[in-house]
Amino acid sequence: MMTKTAQQEELERRQRLEEQRKQDFPLPLLPEYTTDLRINEDDTVAQVSKDEEESESSGAHANDALNQPDAKGRVLINLNHPATEEDIFLSPQLSRAVKPHQIGGIRFLYDNLVESLELFSNSSGFGCILAHSMGLGKTLQVISFIDILFRHTAAHSVLAIVPCVDSTPQDIQLMRYRSHVLHSLLEGFVQR
Repeated sequence: MMTKTAQQEELERRQRLEEQRKQDFPLPLLPEYTTDLRINEDDTVAQVSKDEEESESSGAHANDALNQPDAKGRVLINLNHPATEEDIFLSPQLSRAVKPHQIGGIRFLYDNLVESLELFSNSSGFGCILAHSMGLGKTLQVISFIDILFRHTAAHSVLAIVPCVDSTPQDIQLMRYRSHVLHSLLEGFVQR
């Protein structure tokens, strides 16, 4: 259950995102980004009913046509950032490795956890869940987001909660292979 203050902060965040999106990225938002909370006249927070919603899904994070590197091979992460903030690009090593659906996931994480550098520095924070089918690169998305988070904010730690599964010998072999691939990809990239 959310507190009234948290509900108000979330409502304001969603309204800011909607206004910013209308100015900078004229596509309708995904349903999870639409403002589905409102403040009543008696200052209570209420859920907006489906009849009251007028947004339609654009697939902004899920549309692979929108999740492509630019002509220089750079991947812009903060698409709708305020004019006072600089563009934030994925590191070149990671830009060469990520696929369009992973770019969408990294942008999703940024939009939900940071939103803008100014707001992030003045907020107690938000959270989100990154879920997808096995083998589609959630680990790479999280590593990429953490790199951006550490390079562009004052954040210095992350708590990631991941499920523990019963591993078969084939799973263990696959994990060893993937860790080798990730190690090769990130070699010389991660600061120790």
